[in-house]
Amino acid sequence: MAGGAGAGAAALAQNTVNATGGGTLHQAPALVEVDGVTLLERALGVVSDLAPAAVVIAAPADRHDDLHAVAQSAGVTAQVIVGGDTRTASVRNAMAALPDVDVVLIHDVARAWMPAEVFTRVAALVDSTGDGVVPVLASVDTMLVVRDGVVAGTTNRD
Repeated sequence: MAGGAGAGAAALAQNTVNATGGGTLHQAPALVEVDGVTLLERALGVVSDLAPAAVVIAAPADRHDDLHAVAQSAGVTAQVIVGGDTRTASVRNAMAALPDVDVVLIHDVARAWMPAEVFTRVAALVDSTGDGVVPVLASVDTMLVVRDGVVAGTTNRD
């Protein structure tokens, strides 16, 4: 980033997935594998392409060591901290652990396929405007307005 301390990235790996079917399985989505690669590895690959000044991973307390090992095996130097009870608390904890940086990029590991170009554009916009930026995609789904359990209409997607 221009003239400053660079960007810091916080990867949110805090959430657990509850899958039922004869029992409940609690699993950190960051450790879910797709084609032999964990979602955390995929997300860290995108983040490391940006060469951030620091990477912090917010992790469930009981998965701290597992996620630290994944980061190490991916060749990413990261501080793994305990996240919070909510996504907001995890973001706060991760931001508190970051060193002084000009731009903070938050990457939710559950959205591991976000292309690096999106992060590059977001960082450039933050750097040039000084404003916060949230990338969004236009919705292609029909969104219903429901009142008292009955569909009352649809929302305008434009």
